[in-house]
Amino acid sequence: MDDNKSDSNHLQQIRDFWNSRAGMGKWAGTNDIMAKQLEIKAIASYVHDGLKILDFGCGNGITAIEIARQFDVQLIGIDYAEEMILAAKSLIEGQC
Repeated sequence: MDDNKSDSNHLQQIRDFWNSRAGMGKWAGTNDIMAKQLEIKAIASYVHDGLKILDFGCGNGITAIEIARQFDVQLIGIDYAEEMILAAKSLIEGQC
């Protein structure tokens, strides 16, 4: 099989996996909610008001949204999975 075709298939499988988890709310990124809370706390320890933050691989935005709630920051989230971005937008709009 052509390496480019194999890589393309693999990337599509990754995207499909994350798209399939987009509707899982706080469990989309991990089933370990305690680990997610620790992650947010650890990241927050480096954040202060006025920062500009890029969350590359933001998933459904759970971490980014919490950081934005705690601090006066400019935050942009980017993700490979389109459904995760849609889920993040829904969370921001309070629809979930």
